[in-house]
Amino acid sequence: MEAIEHFPKNVNGAVTTALATTGVENIKASIHSIPGFESNRHEIKLAGRRLILM
Repeated sequence: MEAIEHFPKNVNGAVTTALATTGVENIKASIHSIPGFESNRHEIKLAGRRLILM
């Protein structure tokens, strides 16, 4: 939740993943910045007992 509050434009990938899975309260997000880098990249890692991708 903190990441969403402080960086709303940069965590849309994390928020979308949270809404599509277990909810915002149940995910971990980290933001890394590189000075001068002008793009966004999202890496999503899923873990669980059962995973169904459609």
